[in-house]
Amino acid sequence: MKAQGSRQTTEHVLSSCKVALSQGRNTWRHNRVLQELASVISTAKGEIHPSSTSSTVFTTEGGVKKWHGGSIPINTHRKGLLDGCDDWVVSADLPEWERHPDVIRKTALRPDIVIHSASTQQIIMVKLTVPYESRMEEAHSFKDGKYLDLKKELKTDGYEAKVMQVEIGTRGFVGSSAYGLFSKLSIGGNKRTKALRLLAETAENSSRWIWSRRNERLLGFWQTNGLLVIWRQLKARHSALSRAESARKKRSQKRKNQERFIRDPFQFSRQWRR
Repeated sequence: MKAQGSRQTTEHVLSSCKVALSQGRNTWRHNRVLQELASVISTAKGEIHPSSTSSTVFTTEGGVKKWHGGSIPINTHRKGLLDGCDDWVVSADLPEWERHPDVIRKTALRPDIVIHSASTQQIIMVKLTVPYESRMEEAHSFKDGKYLDLKKELKTDGYEAKVMQVEIGTRGFVGSSAYGLFSKLSIGGNKRTKALRLLAETAENSSRWIWSRRNERLLGFWQTNGLLVIWRQLKARHSALSRAESARKKRSQKRKNQERFIRDPFQFSRQWRR
């Protein structure tokens, strides 16, 4: 897809080709990475990591005297943006995903992912960019200024808004912004490592597909149909993740009920009968 008089460089094919842009190939790659990112975030929402302390009680033989020792931290997990609230709703600018809240849709901007809590009036907007690696810093600066007015508008409406940016390079280089986002959403350890690897592989594989068809101005039927098959697979995966999320909520509720019963079985029984 080389224009007359221009060089067909890797950067041109993967991020600057007008033919690829007009046919939506770059958008297709962006949406594939976005699908994976939204799926990871949707499994993290609502997971609460309380930080509390417990004091040790020492008693002499026979129980004559007792005294309290120092406080021992039960959970030293760093507080994340999603902690302390269990009504987070994740929406994405993709088909088959929940629509953004009205307060976002009435504006001219369309964040890729919106994490919204109605009870606390909090909104976390995530903007994904899949630029060429040499332009990642430039893309970050551009998007940073783009959402300042929207944040002010949401603040006027009574919302606490945050904008998180994520850059995943076209050749699979994951920017530090992705690591920072997962850390603030309390996604860590092996889960974060797997998620970062998945985002990198998705971007790289999509770019490989674009590169392999760089000299084809028109996609054949089998290629277009192949994109449709991939999209249907993404929809099926999203449905499976939704079912897994529902099962996780049930397990979480069951665990909470068990903890309440252990703390005060009589109070739990009275509430259960109601």
